[in-house]
Amino acid sequence: MVVSDDYTAYNRLNCQKQACWVYLIRKARELTEKKKPHPEHHKLHKRLQKIFHEIKEYQNKPPPPNERQTYYQLFEGKLQRVIRNKYKTSISKMIAKRIKLRLPQYLTCIREPDIPSHNNPAEQGLRHQVIHRKVSNLCGEKSAKTHDILNTLMNTRMQTTPNPLLATRQILTQITTTY
Repeated sequence: MVVSDDYTAYNRLNCQKQACWVYLIRKARELTEKKKPHPEHHKLHKRLQKIFHEIKEYQNKPPPPNERQTYYQLFEGKLQRVIRNKYKTSISKMIAKRIKLRLPQYLTCIREPDIPSHNNPAEQGLRHQVIHRKVSNLCGEKSAKTHDILNTLMNTRMQTTPNPLLATRQILTQITTTY
């Protein structure tokens, strides 16, 4: 199980995935913070925030397993309405397309309420690595990117496998079987 942002490296992993709602809402919020945001940016941001709030409420009191499909369909319908909206700006269209491409991954947490709807713990775990990278002045963009990818993979895996050696083996096995 992986909870991730839109980083494409995760697409190749052959496992259950949950797309990070906080990342999605942050992208929508960035639209509203532009100098002259389009009114639809505020509307899109508020709709996504509302759905996310409802998902968090759902996760606080999940229904029995036999009722989860009903809730899945309810949330799927809400996201379908977001996707089908006739957006005017290319950025709003891009966010709607992102949701459409990963819709089931935004709703994994509905079928499996124990799965978090965001990856904030992993991002907080990476914070010290990001600071280290900035302070150490890793030479070149490729070095910095490799550093980020390896640390993201390790910190994500360490969320479920606290043994670093076992986590490294699992990452290497996953990489060799998916590439």
